Amino acid sequence: MILGAKKTLTGSIVFFISAIIVAFLVWKYAHGSNLGFQELSIITSIALMATLAEALSKDGYDNLTIPISTIAGLYILLP
Repeated sequence: MILGAKKTLTGSIVFFISAIIVAFLVWKYAHGSNLGFQELSIITSIALMATLAEALSKDGYDNLTIPISTIAGLYILLP
């Protein structure tokens, strides 16, 4: 339980891995280029931010916090 939210470590790990896979596929589809260290760092950071938002949200608020954290991360990390 994190901040009153009933989330499991296993669930958060699976969410993180899923977020990396989805971000990788979107990047590959949108850019069609090979991934360098910078791109992998951005993908990992965005996935981590979404995972933290999901883990810290409770009572269904993750439907709001995940997109907001992802958009904020993209805005901050992408040039």
